[in-house]
Amino acid sequence: MRVQKYAAIERYLAEHIPNSGIEQANDFNLSAQRFKVQIEKNSLLLKVSEAFVDDNEIDEILLLFDCWEIPGLLQQDSSRTIFVGNEGFQSLKRE
Repeated sequence: MRVQKYAAIERYLAEHIPNSGIEQANDFNLSAQRFKVQIEKNSLLLKVSEAFVDDNEIDEILLLFDCWEIPGLLQQDSSRTIFVGNEGFQSLKRE
């Protein structure tokens, strides 16, 4: 089921951040899926915890992304990573 949820997140990002390319990879250190959104000369990083994905249905995930304005947060500062977990979201210094 995670694969379908990750695909839905990728589609959501593609719709809300036009003209972008998106790559996915697992972040084993954080137990999260990493979405690298390539726009022009920058890349934006979103990491979504596996627990958050497991605990929420697709429509709930996308509703929370809208409430938290995740696409806008990503585009505010490409030097930060947005991390989404069951506690909400955090803006982290990019590694």
